[in-house]
Amino acid sequence: MLKRIPVISLLLTAWLLLCGMSIFPPNPTQVPKTKENFSATVYDASGVATRLNRFSIDGDTYLPANRGKASLAIPFDRIEEITFREGSATVRLKDAPPAEVKVDGRLSANGLSDYGPYQITLKEISRLVIHGKLSGAAGGRTSP
Repeated sequence: MLKRIPVISLLLTAWLLLCGMSIFPPNPTQVPKTKENFSATVYDASGVATRLNRFSIDGDTYLPANRGKASLAIPFDRIEEITFREGSATVRLKDAPPAEVKVDGRLSANGLSDYGPYQITLKEISRLVIHGKLSGAAGGRTSP
């Protein structure tokens, strides 16, 4: 029995360390590279507005959503504004009527603000305005 105590302690410590690794958010100092450089303004749930360049959602330049049983990928260049509320969103499009969709609030919106790299989950956003593509490629540095 005494021989098992160190082994059990070691396994328990390893398990706690491995489980604890996922409680920390990802490093917000990295802004994903995208082929296109979009500008957007994010209004968070507390009403703070932040203008961003190199804007993306999980590194993509489209809004992943569901409409009924279908999956959608709405490109940013078709979107004027998105209003979020509890797992759903109203997407105001440039060339079509508004769309009511479901979104995954755990997805991450990223960009580069005047203050540095910016990251927020969709569930923390109340409104998002897409201003459009900026001239030039979106590549470049992934940190300030």
